[in-house]
Amino acid sequence: MTPRASTTDGGVTAAAVDYPEGRVCEARLRELGIQFRTYRGERASAVERPIILEGPIGGVEVRPRWDNEIHSVADCRVFLALHRWAPILRRAGIEEIQFFSMLRPNARVARTGRRSGHASALAIDVGWVRLEDGTELSILEDWEDRTRGESPCGESYREDRHSALMRQTVCEAAAAGIFQVIITPHHDHAHRNHLHLEIKPGQNQVWLR
Repeated sequence: MTPRASTTDGGVTAAAVDYPEGRVCEARLRELGIQFRTYRGERASAVERPIILEGPIGGVEVRPRWDNEIHSVADCRVFLALHRWAPILRRAGIEEIQFFSMLRPNARVARTGRRSGHASALAIDVGWVRLEDGTELSILEDWEDRTRGESPCGESYREDRHSALMRQTVCEAAAAGIFQVIITPHHDHAHRNHLHLEIKPGQNQVWLR
């Protein structure tokens, strides 16, 4: 059953997780057995601790859809958040997520022109998941009910089990406060093909659309 998330103007009644920064964050990744390497390219100068993942997180593979190194760079805190999400994904039978990008240097929010979380590599755009039986699902094709303006975690939706499965993982993440910002296909046309999952330091509630 998909958890219901009570919302007010996009805010979910769940306290967001506060992740450690910098070296403390990296030390935590090592304690968790998560393999990564430091990225030293100039295009990541706006990222506090730019790293690239080199193994699974909590038993879930996290892969770029296309081989573009800069888009695979992330702030350490994104990987800690994904580690918290991993048990939810595994319970849903998901063994891999694929993303469009994490770091996009100088990225701006289209509607407002404000600096995007991607500019600091604090966000990940997930476009696909792969199930344990090898079935690949895409947000564009398989997230069925996407009524514009409705809460992604509302009362009920007309959708098949695969769509409901993906929705459940998002709603459980929101209820657990794993990401501070979660944007789904319900929000606008620009998010029709991905889930935008973002860490927003200093924000203590989840913003869900």
